[in-house]
Amino acid sequence: MSIRDRSAVAQTLAALSAIAVSATAEPVQTFGGGIAITDDAAGLSVDVNADGVFDLRFAYFGVSVNSVFGWDAVVNLADDEADVRFATSLDANQRSVHARFELDAIIGPAIDTGGFPFGAIAYGSLFDGTSGGPWLDMEPGFVGFSFLDTQGARHYAWAEVELDNEDDTGFGSLILTRIAYETVAGVPIAAGDAGPVGCNPADLAEPFGTLDLADIAAFVTAFVAGDQLADLAEPFGTFDLADITAFVTGFTAGCP
Repeated sequence: MSIRDRSAVAQTLAALSAIAVSATAEPVQTFGGGIAITDDAAGLSVDVNADGVFDLRFAYFGVSVNSVFGWDAVVNLADDEADVRFATSLDANQRSVHARFELDAIIGPAIDTGGFPFGAIAYGSLFDGTSGGPWLDMEPGFVGFSFLDTQGARHYAWAEVELDNEDDTGFGSLILTRIAYETVAGVPIAAGDAGPVGCNPADLAEPFGTLDLADIAAFVTAFVAGDQLADLAEPFGTFDLADITAFVTGFTAGCP
């Protein structure tokens, strides 16, 4: 961003801040749309809250020695700098598997005790004939996890995933559908809850359906913090004049 752009951003934020009030925090969805992660041990790493630390790694990979011996669909810690805790346990085959949360199940402090920094949603082994994991039915479900923000406060979150391999041990994918987290540290989140949906991209805070000072405050706070809530325009992952323009355009347009 040029000096001129930085100056314009600073002036705009200063003007908005002058009339801003505190915003109500809500669960916020930071990934949506669905992506199939195919046979690749590197997988996909995700920075849940856009703080520069990769929190989760999603991967589907086969294990082969001359022939296919099995497969794993896993969600685990992505970065040594991250502090992520999953609701996991050892199953009857002594494999670490994720607990499967159904819609509206509460994800909170209970997941911080025990568990492992990794786990499978499902797996299969031709080597010893074992298989397991709550997602073997290839239906969507929620992985529950928590992570630390840059201030060391813990947030609760969920990722909606499913398995797609049609019982074919050689080929398949882990499908990532959505990720959301609670913006207020220490507050549990319900699986599937991504907060109320606003009437347009500028409707960021309660009362939804009304554009007011709370929306301005929510945008200013998120923009300054580098929170994805304020990442409203391409290039995504960069907070610049395009995001401010998108907010102002939506705010000016008003709600239907």
